[in-house]
Amino acid sequence: MEKKIAIVSGAGGIIGQSIVNNLLLNDFNIVASDINIDVLTTQFSKSENVTIEEGDITDATSQKKILDRALTDYGKVDVLVNNAGIEGTVEPIEELDLDSVRKLYEVNVFSIISFSGLIAQEMKKNKSGRIINMASGAGLAGTPYMTPYNSSKHAVLGITKCLALELGPSGILVNAVCPGCVESEMMSRIEEEFARIEGESVSWEGGVPLNRYAKPEEVADLVGYLANDAPEYINGQALVIDGGMRA
Repeated sequence: MEKKIAIVSGAGGIIGQSIVNNLLLNDFNIVASDINIDVLTTQFSKSENVTIEEGDITDATSQKKILDRALTDYGKVDVLVNNAGIEGTVEPIEELDLDSVRKLYEVNVFSIISFSGLIAQEMKKNKSGRIINMASGAGLAGTPYMTPYNSSKHAVLGITKCLALELGPSGILVNAVCPGCVESEMMSRIEEEFARIEGESVSWEGGVPLNRYAKPEEVADLVGYLANDAPEYINGQALVIDGGMRA
């Protein structure tokens, strides 16, 4: 059977690495991209099924390089995982620096719009494809002190729904993954920032019925399902993986 081809942005983070590993287990060839490829080089340079491409996902030239690499090495793109994202600053609204908010939106929102448009042109040629956007449980509710991040993830869900309607007739499925709290450096930084603002240690584990944060591999399992095994009739959905936190 012919291997499927996936592009994964933000592949150097802990969730991104887990997604690449999951897709490898599902017999994909992968173009793994990140602005810093040191971790990717360490983890995947010996894998003949992973092509590593350094690039700033907010830059149109970098996006084109990533796509060209996929087409040169593999000839097509079956799956795009828009995984690149940053948490930005955790601050009261009156203390926010708008330049940092703009930077966050460049990564979390605008890059998804532009990169999805670029890749969709190729997918339309084959009349098939799957785009998976990494959103968040933060895109389904509010969180104090995280207006930029939460609002950006709300935007990701809006993009997902619009593209599902627009691209579905071309055979391209578009869905979003909404993790809750995940064991990661990002989560640790957020906890530290909340502790700084509130003056005491902060953890949301007690609000999860399973009494723990998600493992990155569990989030990757859901991404892998959408990339490979999920029925074609799943389209325009925000699939939540939060241990029942918002049940």
